[in-house]
Amino acid sequence: MSITAISGLTVQDYICAADKESDEPTTFKLKPLSGMHYMEIMAEVTDSGNGEQRISGNGLRLAIKHGLTGWDNFPDDNGKDLKFNSMNLQKIPPVELAELAGQILSISEVSGAQTKNS
Repeated sequence: MSITAISGLTVQDYICAADKESDEPTTFKLKPLSGMHYMEIMAEVTDSGNGEQRISGNGLRLAIKHGLTGWDNFPDDNGKDLKFNSMNLQKIPPVELAELAGQILSISEVSGAQTKNS
């Protein structure tokens, strides 16, 4: 069987762990990374020496840049929904940003495996 091209990097809804029990959770729109973007981010991964891999802050930023495509129900302090744009990305708490980046990488790996195994 030959390798087939990745097609249709489908956007997926994701709710962060801290928001799962909320009545009105923020839903982030995540897209698997293209092969080129994935390689760019993997260049930011280092081995911590004990078998664990760590991704740099730049790698996390790149994952968010290429994989976060939107959100629903992300309010400011006054309850007004924030528009999805690069300025408002800074308003996502750091723990959730790291979680989102990790999820983007995870769905990118699954996407590639599904393509290879289909």
